[in-house]
Amino acid sequence: MDSLHLVVVPSPFANMTPLYEVAPEADLLLIIPPYTPSPSPSPSSPSPVPTAGLRLKLSSAHLTLASRAFRTKLQQHHTKQSDNRTHLSLPAGVFDPRAVTTVMNAVHGRGSKVPRALEDIGGVETLAHIARVVEVFGLLDAVAVYADRWIDGLVATRGGLSRVGGREAVLWVYASRVFRRADVFRVVTGVVAAGAVGVVDGFGFSLGEKVLRDIESQRQQLVSAALDMLDDVVDEL
Repeated sequence: MDSLHLVVVPSPFANMTPLYEVAPEADLLLIIPPYTPSPSPSPSSPSPVPTAGLRLKLSSAHLTLASRAFRTKLQQHHTKQSDNRTHLSLPAGVFDPRAVTTVMNAVHGRGSKVPRALEDIGGVETLAHIARVVEVFGLLDAVAVYADRWIDGLVATRGGLSRVGGREAVLWVYASRVFRRADVFRVVTGVVAAGAVGVVDGFGFSLGEKVLRDIESQRQQLVSAALDMLDDVVDEL
């Protein structure tokens, strides 16, 4: 996998996956291999369901304006395939095809194709997968207005985030960091810190060293405060 997560090579999925047209005058074909989510740590949870791969017909003009990563890659490679399009393939097992499609519809100004809410299509799991696409390819500006609406809707449906835990809380940390929602980030990092035992598992999402240090610092402060309270109780006996 190259540093930009884009490979200009023939893909085994190039002719085997459904074709979705994002841009009618497409000059770029983005090949997204099938994706299988990481299994849940809970043994009672159902096995993750794989998502089929997909081919997206895109406009290089839209992508080069929106993303430095795509702009650099397309400037380096101009090779056209037999369909007179440049073919780019994403690495296997990294990106959810549905999340990539959502982001690409936003980038290409197809607002009617972008979901208004995520509650019924995976919730924070889907939000985190969209955040991964946004982070890797630097597409925050194209998606920010949708992300705020998604996040507000999910928080309202959840009745706040103070009681989230486990994997859900970690996904909220990741998504709120990528989408720069400091209000959400403060709450969920505190939740994760309160429940953390040892190193925090990112569940396949990169939380970043700074975030992990911040969570560990909060955890130590909570432990210290709890010990101080215990000492006070003992002194009163």
